[in-house]
Amino acid sequence: MEQLLISTYESLVRPALFRMDAEEAHHLGQGLLKSMGWLFDLSGAILGVSGLCGSGASSCATFGLAGASLKNPVGLAAGFDKNGTLVDSLASLGFGFVEIGSVTARPSAGNAKPRLFRLPQDQALINRLGLNGDGAEAVADRLQACQFPIPVGLNIAKTNLPDLSMEKAAEDIAFSFKTLMHLPFAYVVINTSCPNTHEGALFAGEELELILKAVSELNQGRLPVFLKISPDSPQSFLEALGKLSLRYEIRGFVIGNTTVSRQSLKTSPKVLETIGNGGLSGAPLYANTCRLVKHFASSKAGYQEIIACGGIDSAASVKEMLALGASAVELYSALVYKGPFLIYSILQELKKEGFFNNQGAK
Repeated sequence: MEQLLISTYESLVRPALFRMDAEEAHHLGQGLLKSMGWLFDLSGAILGVSGLCGSGASSCATFGLAGASLKNPVGLAAGFDKNGTLVDSLASLGFGFVEIGSVTARPSAGNAKPRLFRLPQDQALINRLGLNGDGAEAVADRLQACQFPIPVGLNIAKTNLPDLSMEKAAEDIAFSFKTLMHLPFAYVVINTSCPNTHEGALFAGEELELILKAVSELNQGRLPVFLKISPDSPQSFLEALGKLSLRYEIRGFVIGNTTVSRQSLKTSPKVLETIGNGGLSGAPLYANTCRLVKHFASSKAGYQEIIACGGIDSAASVKEMLALGASAVELYSALVYKGPFLIYSILQELKKEGFFNNQGAK
């Protein structure tokens, strides 16, 4: 049944969506989710996995992430719901948790369109959205009325404005944190890089420390804080980040972000040149995600956790990331190629393999 749902999407729905501009198709999908959540809930019940997701009671084993209990370890990565407009709807897709954002202190229109591109041969996306969003205050106001039916993480990034220097990043990110910290988030992620902003660079060690100090002073240990790691990070940055994470009691790492690399892609160089710059996400990132998860799993402190993100699109990839040391996983690009029933398909496959029978609360 689950394969029928996915094949129907791939053969009928996806071709129609792929004739549209990628960003317009994304907005259409968001609108359909709001109006058709009941259909996805029904699909979960038919597939026999409704107890592994959503907000209802369940007798199945739970998974732990930053002190929150998850019905399943598959989450939605930041970028899909930038402004927190879908917090009460996303549970219907089967996710165990979701991460909204990136949210920035000030509103931003982002970069010029077109700015989101599909690479079908690679099951990948390139985006140079540029952290477009409504701003922290608007997002906070919107979320006041939300039910938070499943655990929700908040991703915070520096506002993408040319007059905002790196030196002001700590003040900017601290404003977002202060504006949103009263809401019932399961955790908060600080985005340490974004290839689609004016700087397009990693925070240096000193700049990152200023950010962590400012957030720590506001937080006082109330919310678990994670750092989102770029797959393009040099070893020196990873080492500095690891030391800072211990000093400021960072709860864990989201591994990782999009990449500027175009190595080993099937898409022709001519097409890539036409698209231009931007962050690559999707299947090509999987091997590097495995490498980084393995690295951090062996070097992190015992209390720190890993959320794996990058190229995950199947039950097998979920199991591999958890085996490598991740507490949970996130995906986004795979939804574009495999459709909204993907999470239910993954959960049913895991259930068939006895995965949930072998897991206890962490």
